[in-house]
Amino acid sequence: MKTPPTLLAVVLAATVSSLCLAQQPPPPTAQSPSRPSSSVGDHLVKELAFNQTPLDDVLRSLESECPGFQAVIVHDPRFPDFNPVVDMSLKNLPLSQILEVIGKSLPELRVDKVSSNKGDVWIFRIQRSNYGQPTSNVTAQPTVMVYRLTPLIRANAADRSKALNDILSLVQAALEAMGSNQPSLMKVHAATETLIFRGFPNQLEAVNRTLRALEPTPDETARSRELDQARNKTTSLYGEMDQLQRSLEQARKEAADARQRMLQQTEEIEKLQARLRSLEKSR
Repeated sequence: MKTPPTLLAVVLAATVSSLCLAQQPPPPTAQSPSRPSSSVGDHLVKELAFNQTPLDDVLRSLESECPGFQAVIVHDPRFPDFNPVVDMSLKNLPLSQILEVIGKSLPELRVDKVSSNKGDVWIFRIQRSNYGQPTSNVTAQPTVMVYRLTPLIRANAADRSKALNDILSLVQAALEAMGSNQPSLMKVHAATETLIFRGFPNQLEAVNRTLRALEPTPDETARSRELDQARNKTTSLYGEMDQLQRSLEQARKEAADARQRMLQQTEEIEKLQARLRSLEKSR
């Protein structure tokens, strides 16, 4: 039986259409926006140690240690100068866990992370309900701290004991200005020029601020270094002068001894000459 021409044309058209569709490349698949393969929070920090270090210094240290880490500090507008301190030592932890530990160790700090396809930003919100008093939801315990005061005493101080007492008096005045009735203990060990303080966190904060205010400025440090260099040079010159003086005295003594020996030799020569003349006359 023969196929009708119309039906044959339809079959041929359908076959050609299917072959064309098979040869066309597949449509491109939608690609998701690029995102970093690993988060900066996964960066492994081998070791860190902070001893009463201000929060902003801690974050700057972590920024240099972990490339790509970005942090923003938001201060309480009522207390813009308040900067909590970090005191901890950790090893072999990812950055995200370190930030979580810092956030949970400071009751006045809240840490939030803002993520995007370009990276993460950590926001540190410093909130304090009552500046100068312990946080209400934390049972504060007194802590003992030892501060080295030698860098705070001028190198040319005539009376270092008086300088130590002046620092102690300033710290005491700062604590009294807080108006806190919490007990504290403060002693100065003059032999090692150190301050031993036992008090509550808000009192430690006042002591830290006071001692930081006494730290020399870069210009003062430069002048002190120049003064030390001049003093060392003067001491060295005095030493050289003493050495030259001793050498001169030794040379004078040797010259005097030489003159004495020469006089003795002259006397002996004269005696010999006299005996010689006497012998000649006796012949």
